[in-house]
Amino acid sequence: MSNIAVNEDARWDPTSTKIHFVADAQEALDFIRWIGAHDDEILAYDTETTGLQWWKPGAAVRLAQFGDMNEAWAIDMRRWRGLVEDAVKIHNTAAMRDHRNGWVGHNFPFDLNWSHMEGVEFKGDLVDTMLISQLVNQGQSHALKSLSDKYVARGSSGGQLALKRAMDEQGWGWDTVPVDFPTYWGYGGLDTVLTRRLLDYYTTNFPNMMASESYEIEMSVMPVMTGMMRRGVRIDQEYVNRMFAALHVFVDECREWAKKMYGVDNITSNAQLAKRLIEDGVELVHKTGAGAWKMDKEILTELGEVHELARVALQVRQTVKVANTYFKNLMEGTGEAMNGDLFMPNIRQSGAYTGRMTMNLLQLLPRKKLVRDAFIPYEGMRMLSCDFDQVEMRVLYEYCRDPGLREAIMSGDLHLATARRAFNDPYMEKKDPRRQVAKNAGFAKVYGAGTEKFAWTCGISIEAAAEFLSAYDEQFPGVPEFQAMCGMLVQTDGFLKSVFGRQHRPKDRDYATLNYLIQGTAAEVFKKQLVALDAAGFGDSLLVPVHDECIAQVNADEAEELAMEFSRVMSYDGFDVPLTAEATLLDRWGDKYPSQAMPDLRNFVGDWGDPVDDPEFE
Repeated sequence: MSNIAVNEDARWDPTSTKIHFVADAQEALDFIRWIGAHDDEILAYDTETTGLQWWKPGAAVRLAQFGDMNEAWAIDMRRWRGLVEDAVKIHNTAAMRDHRNGWVGHNFPFDLNWSHMEGVEFKGDLVDTMLISQLVNQGQSHALKSLSDKYVARGSSGGQLALKRAMDEQGWGWDTVPVDFPTYWGYGGLDTVLTRRLLDYYTTNFPNMMASESYEIEMSVMPVMTGMMRRGVRIDQEYVNRMFAALHVFVDECREWAKKMYGVDNITSNAQLAKRLIEDGVELVHKTGAGAWKMDKEILTELGEVHELARVALQVRQTVKVANTYFKNLMEGTGEAMNGDLFMPNIRQSGAYTGRMTMNLLQLLPRKKLVRDAFIPYEGMRMLSCDFDQVEMRVLYEYCRDPGLREAIMSGDLHLATARRAFNDPYMEKKDPRRQVAKNAGFAKVYGAGTEKFAWTCGISIEAAAEFLSAYDEQFPGVPEFQAMCGMLVQTDGFLKSVFGRQHRPKDRDYATLNYLIQGTAAEVFKKQLVALDAAGFGDSLLVPVHDECIAQVNADEAEELAMEFSRVMSYDGFDVPLTAEATLLDRWGDKYPSQAMPDLRNFVGDWGDPVDDPEFE
């Protein structure tokens, strides 16, 4: 039998550890016997693949690896696919029978998606040591080798370095390195042993965290997230191509206008912009560290009040970003995440420091109709958007329990009720601009914004901002009291703990820890309700989670009824003030947002000859 002895330091006795490569029928039989002898414990699973995108043509699992605390097996998927399927089925049966069993992986959704593509499905309890690492310590590297070097045995990353050297010398890629190359399958097999030992480390050293509801939430929602990544979101390619072209027509018009009217050859050049603005008598104040004039979004917005060149320059920058960052990446065959007309989201379940989910591209989409109109449901379906009502403020109340805040939330219009109290005006109408000030004040409390930032956001003086925040604290004294208590807890314990058990530690700004707590708690509730939606039969309908919003699709014939049930299931009643959720049926994701016209140069400048009328801008 082929094997590699693993040598590590004294913290891990490797003398009995072997990594096997299945090369013949006898070794295959030995492997099946090994699987059967482990039906009372968690086994580690890992894959070596041709790349990162499992949906790309030619993508395949090359090696499947299984391991326990002391032994691992690496199996050529092309030659022994049936063996892998049988092994997984055998342990699935044991895992479904006894919750002490199951599977563990590191960044497990990656391996689950690749194995699903190969027709191999995992059942029972699924555990991800990367998610545990993100629970235990948000600020460290969560890579397997880094964690193993720190917590399992120094030198755990040696095999990875040896494999990289060999691949560089031979000119191999991950899709061409021979599967029977000992350094390759030895590296892959060792990963399962490291993963299993890492799980043992966490179980031994963090029993309270492993028994917390936060842990249960993360592990329970992982299969739901994995399903969303497989499903993908449909893109209207005709719309994307048309908008991409139209936006570039607008940018070309702006470049021509800037050159004709102001002699600026490149409207995106900060130096050329600054030079012409100064020539026109515009006073510039802010410089970069290198001494150049700053021309960022905030400064161009201010300068746009006095000079049309700045207004157009800002719009050009925004238009180029929308065209190249969003539409170009959604064009068929262009984006790394595109699978035909499907956008395949890469959901990092606890990607943010707070534990919130993050995603490539979708996380950053502007809250505008123009881009989101590109996302559409499958044929015969309606798109559905469901998110929580005032989730941050309701979570804040759950912690501070200020009676006035509860009353304002339950009034039906939190921000109007807040404004009426803080401004001492019980007859204030919803359209009153002071309502927006009150809304911004609530978020300033949640996000830890200071008086100056609050004043800038509201467009009011620092004195007026300070006066309002003082009135806010008088009306809702439980909020500043809770903020002060959080500061003391961070000083004494080093962290704040969510109601579910997750610890939130200061990153670089102590005042932001309250925000971590509130955002993190909202994320945990969101994940809990995604599991509830899956259990209620909506699992195959779920498409993507974006912040606190769930995008799904339902059969058009029963859409109204399903939307009501979706709202009911997603709402969370585990807090004193329920977190209600409202579902909206859509034909396009952008339908949720106000109608938005394409940019038109005539909206940003005075009369400029006869601009070309283009229907794409109507």
